Amino acid sequence: MKPYLDKPFLIERTPANIAGQPVDRVMAVYWLRPCTYNKCAGCSLSDHSDSHVSDANILNQHKVVIDSLNEQRPARFDLFGPGNFFNDDELSPNLRTKLMAQLSSLDYLKLVVVESRPEDITSDKLREYNNSLGPKIQGVYCMGWESSNDVTRNNHLNKNVPRVALEDCIRTCKDAGVDFMANVRIKPYPLSEKEGIEQAVATALDVLKKGEDEDVTTYVAFQPEYLPDNSPANSAFNIGEYRPPSLWSIVEVIVRTADELGVSNTNGKLFVGMSAEELADDGRISSIPSSCNFRDCDEKVRAAIYEFNKTQDVLKLKQLCDKFIKHSCLSEWRDEIK
Repeated sequence: MKPYLDKPFLIERTPANIAGQPVDRVMAVYWLRPCTYNKCAGCSLSDHSDSHVSDANILNQHKVVIDSLNEQRPARFDLFGPGNFFNDDELSPNLRTKLMAQLSSLDYLKLVVVESRPEDITSDKLREYNNSLGPKIQGVYCMGWESSNDVTRNNHLNKNVPRVALEDCIRTCKDAGVDFMANVRIKPYPLSEKEGIEQAVATALDVLKKGEDEDVTTYVAFQPEYLPDNSPANSAFNIGEYRPPSLWSIVEVIVRTADELGVSNTNGKLFVGMSAEELADDGRISSIPSSCNFRDCDEKVRAAIYEFNKTQDVLKLKQLCDKFIKHSCLSEWRDEIK
């Protein structure tokens, strides 16, 4: 007996934005069966899988999550786990439908996000997912695209995702009436600070342009690199050859992306992952170093990124940079990215 399998690993509330409206987001990480692929470099969620997880365990976790949702009443809910929502060996079609149908009566929900590798999705699966949520909740399919640079995506991160998968997934979402979201990594190992910023911005613009071309509502979820145990990034960090991106780099990625889009408010298109495995420093998942500046300004910059997730106001981030213009951490960071 493993009673912990009847409760989700993590439930977290964060600010978000839907089409320009500030909302609350709840993310839940479920204990699920192991990822069938399980070869991505730097994935921390594999530690929260168990081959003995039963459908009954997953439904019990879902009940705990729904109780939490009813208390917090968020407009957006992200259901994540160590594997792939649309992989039939990891989560049966019948169970997927049950999980989504149980969300359909929650009148405060507007968006539900689930994640899966691209080879697992079909128009029929996405359509069933969206239909199970009912007419008032929009389904979003999230893909771990990470980078439009093929070497970074497939050599450094070992995603084994071909370039054509991005357009194929967006078209599949269009066919099924589902929104599309892409995870985009900021400064994955072994990129430099400058390279990390440039690749993240280029990838975000690539994703948003392809979504626009297909007339599919598209979102970018920036994920600053983190350091799970036994990952190449963590090994390099421990010997002083790598560190996660500065918080200033995260701000820069947002600002440059918005400038390239020609907007001062991104209206819910962009989001920065602030969950425990990325930017939090309380060690809830493991003792992963923060993606921070290692200076007193950390809390203010971190708070500004949270606020951006809520308001999408890029001007406030630019004003933050002006406010800290004389701080040594900002000048050191600017020297590093020249």
